[in-house]
Amino acid sequence: MTPTALDIGLALSAAQARLSFALDDALGTLHGIGLRELGLLVQLQRSPQGAASLDALSVALGLPPSSLLRLCLPLVKTGLIERAPRRLGLRPAGARLAAEAAATAEAAAQRLLPAEASPGRAALDHLLCAVAARPAPAGTEAVAR
Repeated sequence: MTPTALDIGLALSAAQARLSFALDDALGTLHGIGLRELGLLVQLQRSPQGAASLDALSVALGLPPSSLLRLCLPLVKTGLIERAPRRLGLRPAGARLAAEAAATAEAAAQRLLPAEASPGRAALDHLLCAVAARPAPAGTEAVAR
């Protein structure tokens, strides 16, 4: 039987919860951060000059600006990122932590995801990227301004 869109959505939600739990556990144990914090650090690391606007980060991370600011407060206090008006920047300590934590998260994710050589892996990546790129339905665009 072909899965319905709801079946796929529920499976995606369950898979995301399992993956987040495993990554949060590994990251928290070894680096003292969670997956959301790593996502922010990696976004900054991939941004030109290691800095980005709050609006761009909000959209990229799928977080409302107020949630993004709450997420970044401990990272600012610990010297991992710096905050300027409407911008965040990655500090050297944050870049080091991002690289180390990304390696930890990659290893944890490898244990849960299909093998790299699996024919379904490329299809899964394609499907997830397509879903992530779709515009949000009307009335749910909390992060887009």
